[in-house]
Amino acid sequence: MALLALVPLLLAIVWLGKVVGLRQSVIQASRLVAFECTVRLPVCDHPEGAALLAREARARVFAPTDAPVRSPVADYGPLDPFLARGSGRAGATAPEAVSVNIAARRFDAGLNVALARPADDLPPLAWLSAVAGPARFGHEITDGLRVATVKASLPLAGGPWRDTVRVSLSADTAVLSGAWQAIGPRGAHPDHLENRVRSGAQLHAVYETAVGLRYAPVLGLLSLMGGIGLEPRAGGFRHGVFDVDVVPLDRIGSAP
Repeated sequence: MALLALVPLLLAIVWLGKVVGLRQSVIQASRLVAFECTVRLPVCDHPEGAALLAREARARVFAPTDAPVRSPVADYGPLDPFLARGSGRAGATAPEAVSVNIAARRFDAGLNVALARPADDLPPLAWLSAVAGPARFGHEITDGLRVATVKASLPLAGGPWRDTVRVSLSADTAVLSGAWQAIGPRGAHPDHLENRVRSGAQLHAVYETAVGLRYAPVLGLLSLMGGIGLEPRAGGFRHGVFDVDVVPLDRIGSAP
């Protein structure tokens, strides 16, 4: 009886591992879409572009691959089994599982920052900002700022519960372009993109090392659940490993 009482706890821990894995994947996909918008801005300016970026995000984030950024989707590897549906069908790669939305946002200075948040619900506040706030004096940036939102919904359980026990998560990443454009991708100056991301990667070295240790209990419980047959494909779990600070080689001209 004691072992049976532990089954709900084990299931809860495994589900927590899935939620954390999905959360990392959604954040990764949002950053990926934001990065693509900085180099493929025309795609982000059209509704059809969001569907294209969603298709690429499903393939690049939820399927293990070493393919370059612009490789065809057909070149990507199989779906991560941990994120697949209980029946073995594609989970994250299904068109309805992942959606992408790219919207222009406004960045206001001073008092307008406080007014902008409730302005959508209270139009008088937006009117007040336009009449007497910083927007009246041109202290409002309306160009070059977009937000990439990625939403994903996947089943947490297999078997008969796969269509009822689901989790939905979303992540937002700012896309800066135009007036917000970075100083440049390459060069000796410390503010250049390539140098800044290299410094950021060094700062995160300790954090990345600790990820494996934090996942050790979840991996052990997954192995146990797989051994007793309660979690399908438990051995296929891999936590999200994606260095968002690395500029892809085919984006800086170093790829063959």
